[in-house]
Amino acid sequence: MNINPCLSACCLLWLAGSPGISAAAPQDCVRVAQASVKRLDAAAFYLVQEMPGLRSETIKQGGQWLHRADGEPWKNIAGQTKAMRRAAERSQSLLTACAREGSGESFEGEATDVYRFNAPDMGGDTVVSRVWIGRNSGLPYREVAGEVRGSTRYTNLPKVAP
Repeated sequence: MNINPCLSACCLLWLAGSPGISAAAPQDCVRVAQASVKRLDAAAFYLVQEMPGLRSETIKQGGQWLHRADGEPWKNIAGQTKAMRRAAERSQSLLTACAREGSGESFEGEATDVYRFNAPDMGGDTVVSRVWIGRNSGLPYREVAGEVRGSTRYTNLPKVAP
């Protein structure tokens, strides 16, 4: 299956990103929104997202942005990074009912906090979502939205070639 990683339902936090965050935004929604932008700004990451019938992988490493779905060959998506950023920066208005639920497990040695929020899925329905955000870095490590599950690593990335 050939999918556009920016437009697919599996891009959970790219849809729940951070548009010009205003002082009126609830603080927990700001934290959730900023996490997606921080991931895009990270020097490197490996994002795996799974939903029934689809596994999507995105990697940013050594100046390359690559994506593949269901084990297909890696494709260079560097030309789509500006669109991903725009989506992340404009979509805070989609977040509602944001709340910190408590502490989560540690990832890559960093303690996380779990945030719950509502965001629309690709069909426009509201889905309750959760994200595990690094307490110090603000980076997202794990995501759950309905049947979509995601995890991001920032170290020990796989070696890939387009």
